[in-house]
Amino acid sequence: MKRNNEAISKTILAAAILIVVVLIIAGVAVYFTTMAPAKPTTITTVITTVQEVTKTATVSGTPSTQVVTVTTTSVATSTVVQTPTATTTKKPDTLYISALGAHWAQIMFGPDPHFDGPKCELIPLVYEMLFAFDPEALKEGKYKVIPWLAESYEVSEDGLVYTIKLRKGIKFHTGNEMTADDVVYSIWRTAIADWTPIAPYLIEPKPHFLGKAIKDVKKVDDYTVQIILSTPDPWLPEELTSTFFAVIDSKAVQEHTKELAEYDNHPDWGYTWLYKEAGDAGTGPYKIKEWRFTERYELERFDDYWGGPPELNLPKPEFKYVVYIPVNEEADARLKLVKGDLHIVTDFLAETMPALERTPGVKTFMGPYPFGMTLWMHTVKGPLKDWRVRKAIKMAINYTAIEELTHEGAYIAQGLFMAGMEGWEKNARYFPGAQYDEANELLDEAGYPVQEDGWRFHIKLLIRPSPRWGLDFTSLALQVKSDLAKIKIDVTPVVLHVSEYYAHVWNPEEEMMWIQPWDSRIPSSPIQMIQAWVAPNPLWWFGFNETTQPPEIIEHLRDLYDQALHEKDPQKRIELLQDLEAYWLEYGPHVNLANAKTHIGYREELEGFFWSTTSLFPSIFYLHWTG
Repeated sequence: MKRNNEAISKTILAAAILIVVVLIIAGVAVYFTTMAPAKPTTITTVITTVQEVTKTATVSGTPSTQVVTVTTTSVATSTVVQTPTATTTKKPDTLYISALGAHWAQIMFGPDPHFDGPKCELIPLVYEMLFAFDPEALKEGKYKVIPWLAESYEVSEDGLVYTIKLRKGIKFHTGNEMTADDVVYSIWRTAIADWTPIAPYLIEPKPHFLGKAIKDVKKVDDYTVQIILSTPDPWLPEELTSTFFAVIDSKAVQEHTKELAEYDNHPDWGYTWLYKEAGDAGTGPYKIKEWRFTERYELERFDDYWGGPPELNLPKPEFKYVVYIPVNEEADARLKLVKGDLHIVTDFLAETMPALERTPGVKTFMGPYPFGMTLWMHTVKGPLKDWRVRKAIKMAINYTAIEELTHEGAYIAQGLFMAGMEGWEKNARYFPGAQYDEANELLDEAGYPVQEDGWRFHIKLLIRPSPRWGLDFTSLALQVKSDLAKIKIDVTPVVLHVSEYYAHVWNPEEEMMWIQPWDSRIPSSPIQMIQAWVAPNPLWWFGFNETTQPPEIIEHLRDLYDQALHEKDPQKRIELLQDLEAYWLEYGPHVNLANAKTHIGYREELEGFFWSTTSLFPSIFYLHWTG
């Protein structure tokens, strides 16, 4: 029986081996019968004739060509060189991009350009403004405002009327031609219309911190408009470069306007269509193809695009599609970039950049940018209502330690001016930092002595889980907590998802601090921040106004602002804004912890890359694939 079993085992083994061999032979046969036929070989014949003198002739072709060296004598010889057919990699027709930790990719923010939402990253490819920053200057890191949809403009002697001529023949993605009616409606919708009656219907509050001097806008003729101001605003052309002033197709928007029954049939002015349904009413080089909230945002090249200002002679964008893929994990983004699944990734952590620079196939870009990581404070009630408490907090923070935390990925610019703006250095380090003795004296004076539990008071510090602008919220929060513990303020960092985080931020009645990332739409001056927080009717976030603060503080800030508006000398205007910034740092509700640099990784095959406050616009016209 044992021998029989052994025989059976050997038979089974032999059969198994035979089956494996057959399968291998069959696989090889399939491979050779289905493989592409061999490509014909190009034969190059080179005849070198040298008489009486011995010489060496080198025959070569493309980089993949075999090189043959032939020594010839007085006898004519023939050399045959085999040149393989060159292979080329097909250029991608889709550009894939991601911004790490972008808040617009975590909330149902829609593409209505007159709201904050996906602003810089997405909107400028779909919508355009009357003015833009000159791409040739941007390549050199400079900011020069030029007419874009506008052709030219004039300013009245008193500075209160801007007359703007429009370019002709510009089409919206709907096919309608842009006229003065569209510009008038767009400016009215963003700067004059009162959204308050439908505020609860809005996903995010309607911001209004640019163009605050705009009183009216009128049509002169089909291609001329006038903007009438209540007070001079020398920065208006710069403000009009913001996506908040994107020109939209008024016919399409009005056709899609709904009356909201739950709000007394108040019109939504196209908000539902543009924001919640991702409608498209733009003139930009790309149109919306697919908008899957928080998942994927795909744009398609608009082949009827007017081409931009003729004097720039802009090339047609090479990529047919631009796709934004939200990514929140640093390692995931880096892997996708290295593999080529993503072509551009912004907002890498600063400490990642050195390693990224050494990564094959990847290039990096890092430079000054108007990105702030700011410690903000509600000022309606509690200890933070007192300017002395706020100043003590600002004085106690160790800014040198924060600079080290950012791994050279940020500047220290504590106030309203960001790095690169003319005059930014003066107050950049207004507070030397770690001034614990002085801060303790201010807190005692304000009436907040150390209590029995060892603390003056307790306060929450809200932060978000994912880094932003390449800086880590947690590291900054722990540094603030450590510094304020030295002046006996107990800080409790609280990590919240973006949507929940903003629910607290937008409630100024809540006693708390938070670290807020923000960006300036105007990279050349601090006027955006000043209009948002200092001008009459400031943003509601802080509760910082004449009802919560000593009236003389608010009056002095606004007096400085008014002087700057009426000052015609640009240098004196900057000096007035510097004075305003210093006063704001003394009494205001925030201090900028770090002014983040841009941290970008992109594929080495991309040529013509540069960056601006409007992301891929206008660099999209110059980008091309060389791989």
